[in-house]
Amino acid sequence: MCGTNFTEIYGELGENFIEVHHLIPISKTQTETSYRNLRPVCSNCHRMLHRLYRRNEKSIGPHAIEELRRLMKK
Repeated sequence: MCGTNFTEIYGELGENFIEVHHLIPISKTQTETSYRNLRPVCSNCHRMLHRLYRRNEKSIGPHAIEELRRLMKK
């Protein structure tokens, strides 16, 4: 999403590190998580996505990534 490369920043410790964001929150689903519901994001972007979701819970839904990208370009 933002292009953070943990290996460049942390060396070997950061190799193969990434977090995933659920497009539809676990609390809103009745089934097991599907890979289609996950997006890889860095830790900072993940926190901002959750913050954005808390602010706009009723209107943001699975479009949080697109909205955060729009905000990042400002």
